[in-house]
Formats: sequence, C-alpha cells, structure tokens
Amino acid sequence: MVDFWSILPAEFIDKKEYHISNIQLCLPHLIEEGNKYHQNCLNWKKQGNKIVLDDGYYELKKNQTADWLVKKAKLVNADILVPFDLPLRPNLRFVVISGIKKIRELGYKGKIMCLVYADNQSFSKDLKQFKILNDIKEVDMLAIPYSFNKDFEFRRIEFLKMIDNEIKKGEIKINKHIHLFGTHGYKNFEKEIKYNWVKSVDSTLPFKVGFYKMKLPLSVEMEPRRQKNFFDIQKIDSEQKETINYNLKYIKDVCKKNEKI
Repeated sequence: MVDFWSILPAEFIDKKEYHISNIQLCLPHLIEEGNKYHQNCLNWKKQGNKIVLDDGYYELKKNQTADWLVKKAKLVNADILVPFDLPLRPNLRFVVISGIKKIRELGYKGKIMCLVYADNQSFSKDLKQFKILNDIKEVDMLAIPYSFNKDFEFRRIEFLKMIDNEIKKGEIKINKHIHLFGTHGYKNFEKEIKYNWVKSVDSTLPFKVGFYKMKLPLSVEMEPRRQKNFFDIQKIDSEQKETINYNLKYIKDVCKKNEKI
C-alpha cells in the first residue's frame, strides 16, 4: 500500500486520528522554537512517529540557506529533509552533491529527498532531471511534484507514464524511494499511485475538503484551494471532524484497493 503523509494545521499534527500513516510533512517557515507548530511536531515524534521537513520553496518562492534549513530540521528532529528546489542545469549533479555535503557538514544525519523541479516547462527536461537525481547516491529519496506551470499542473500522470515506459524499456532502474508531492482530484490520485515504484504521497486533501464539510471523492473542478489560514486552524465542529475522518478512510481504502500494476 502507498504510504500517505498528512499535512496538517499546527493544532492537529500530534493527533493520530488525523493521520493514515506515521509520517507528517512539515513546512520550515512555520517552525519557531517553542511555538505550537514546533511543540506538536515534537509531540508527534515522542509518539514514535516521523517527520519530513519540506524546504518551503512553494510557499517562500526561493531556496533558503542550508544553515537556516538545518536549524529547522534539528528543532523538530526531522527524519527526512528536502534541501532545495533546483532547475535542470548542466552542473546539476555537482550542485546537488555539493549542497548535500554542506547539509551533512552542518550536522543533519537523516535522509535526503530531492525533487524534480516543478517549473522545467517540459516533460523531457523533467525526465532528464529525474534520471540524474536517481543516479546520485547521496540522494536517498526522490520526489515528483505538481508543476508550477498551469499548462502542466494536472498532467503529472502523463509524466509518470513516461517514466514507467522508460522503466519497461530498461532505460531507467529506480534506485530510490519515489514520492509524489501533493495530489489533486481523486481520479488523478487513483491513477498516480498504481505504479509499483511509487511508494508515498502527501496532501492536505482529507482535512482541507473536510473542513468545508465536503466528502471525497471530488473532481478537480470541485476541489477547493487550501485555505490561506489553513495552518492556523484551531477548532473544528463535530460535522467537520466526521467529514475529515470519512475522507481519511476514503483515502486509506483507495490506497489499499489500488494494488500495484
């Protein structure tokens, strides 16, 4: 079964009932020593669970310094760290290895998850970058996000099919845990998790739509955008809680049912 990583408001991070797996994906700019987000990340860890720390590129619109990111990772004792978002470039391999070396020198000892840049503008560039990152031994895990390019936003399934075709032809041998950053729409979700080399996916989806008292499945057109104050949500009523739990069960059942091809 594909592992589903929750992304939750600070108030709900350490509450097992809002998770499907034992992994929570967190955002670094929300972590300040002693704040609610920080404390509940630590509470989640104390329960024997794991934390993935994103680099926050989507929200912050730029890469942060290694020093800043490692400091945040140490605050929550992150098990997996996304170090940067880098576009395809001639020296990509060198830049990635050098960047990871710096992170190791700063004392981070967990796993490193790099990702195909979400704005390469073409699947051919994405595929080239995927192959490069897949062959770098310093990279432990590899993520595929949705594209920032609106023309490609909901077409990730095409890119996954392209990768799968390369695997079947023997052009790619998967050397990493492959993760999918985010999910939109139940039809895409069901198709994207069917490949046996896709191991995990993250999303705000069950909580986000449940907060609006909307049940899964929803079409892409019906799915609401994440609330601007999503991470500050502190209270939900009984109907919202019931709907969120329904959505979590739906996602879990889809993950179980959609056995690998």
